[in-house]
Amino acid sequence: MLWLFGKRISEILKLRIKDVWEEHGELRVKFTIEKKAKTYKLCECKALNSKTASYCKQCGRSLENAPMKTIKASEVTVVKRKSLLIDPVFNITFWREEWLKRVKDVSAFLFPTLVLRHTATGMKVMINPWKPISRQRAHQLLAMFGLSPHLFRSAFAKRLLRKTKNVRLVQSAGDWSSISSLLEYARSLGETPEDEQFSKLE
Repeated sequence: MLWLFGKRISEILKLRIKDVWEEHGELRVKFTIEKKAKTYKLCECKALNSKTASYCKQCGRSLENAPMKTIKASEVTVVKRKSLLIDPVFNITFWREEWLKRVKDVSAFLFPTLVLRHTATGMKVMINPWKPISRQRAHQLLAMFGLSPHLFRSAFAKRLLRKTKNVRLVQSAGDWSSISSLLEYARSLGETPEDEQFSKLE
């Protein structure tokens, strides 16, 4: 999931069985994206600009005395698609079907937490389908293999940047809130701010 969709680990862990399905030869996944509160400079033309911007990105007016506007935190849902012909997709669909057979409820979390409980015969590992694996535990599990969630997300971005050289497309694909980190990834691939397709976005 991390490699295929380039999502944040928190967005992966929120997934329930019902959020993953097959349709028209594709795997479809409905992610819930947390939009953090963000402050912008509001231009006379109503365009929202970075709070550090000096000129409006839309009309070019000076933003020296522009009022600030804060957009409240919110959640939005987006549906991402991948062809069922991609090898890693099989692992996701297989896990979903096998887990659904066991729990028999599409509202269960796709990646449930494990719970240690005392029984008459001793300690037993049990699965709690109504509580997802915590972010901390997910980090620990990946660290056992020398990996991290950020490694997958940055690799996803760089893979798309190499292929498309389109920062806005990559931003949309991974639901990045800003392009600053994507520009850094672009530079690490040998692109520079002087390259026209990137310099226009800064």
